[in-house]
Amino acid sequence: MKILNISLFALVAVLTLSIAACGSESEPEHRTFNLEISEGKINLSDEDLKVTQGDTVTMNVASDEHGVFHLHGYDHELPVGSGEAAEFTFDATATGRFSFTFH
Repeated sequence: MKILNISLFALVAVLTLSIAACGSESEPEHRTFNLEISEGKINLSDEDLKVTQGDTVTMNVASDEHGVFHLHGYDHELPVGSGEAAEFTFDATATGRFSFTFH
């Protein structure tokens, strides 16, 4: 179990939520990301999830085991249960790159 958690932490630590610092003339958008964690691996099509400052972000997180999804920088923690999707929504107010982990 510890090896699984360490492997998951290492994999997820390299994945980040990146928020563009430069302003854009486009209107803020609502962006939704569906994250699935299965057998210690996160399924993502891109390594970075990109949003623009001012966007509203919804993250749907599902896992095949119990744990806590943690978005660093914003300090959001979301309990995730086995077989149950969890959701949280926040406004992208901070700029920079923020990693997320599953503990």
